[in-house]
Amino acid sequence: TKGDSDVDIGTVFIGIATPDTVFAERFPMGNHRVRIVQKSVHKAFEMLKKEILKI
Repeated sequence: TKGDSDVDIGTVFIGIATPDTVFAERFPMGNHRVRIVQKSVHKAFEMLKKEILKI
């Protein structure tokens, strides 16, 4: 829910922490709840794969 937040509904923050770095990205995912969950999981795995392949 929107609540008191200044961030738009459907905005998702995904972060990754490794022994060497910590970072997070902001993604606007729309306003359809099921689609937000699906896109968020997909994006998180995409980011994780990219980080793993750096090794």
